[in-house]
Amino acid sequence: MLIKKLTLTNFRNYEACEFAPEPGINLIVGENAQGKTNLLEAVFFCCFGRSHRTSREKDLIAYDAPFSLIRLQSQRTGTDHERPCASAARRGAGSSPTAFRWRASAS
Repeated sequence: MLIKKLTLTNFRNYEACEFAPEPGINLIVGENAQGKTNLLEAVFFCCFGRSHRTSREKDLIAYDAPFSLIRLQSQRTGTDHERPCASAARRGAGSSPTAFRWRASAS
């Protein structure tokens, strides 16, 4: 699978992020706690429907944000795919405690 673009909105420490890796090998470097692992976690979540770091999916939504959105655009065997994963509001961000649930769809 070739990742063409990863777009994050209110995901962990990212208010908004668009990552479009170049073909070939890409290095993600930075100081501690800058979001390197969060990028990988977002890809993992879109592929497998769960986080590899937490079982509490509400932890994936940025603090005080009403929702979170991950959009993964990829290419596999010459076919383009887009996989959006969205969440409802987290508790304490203007919704009921039971309003949270991730929804993933594939195209």
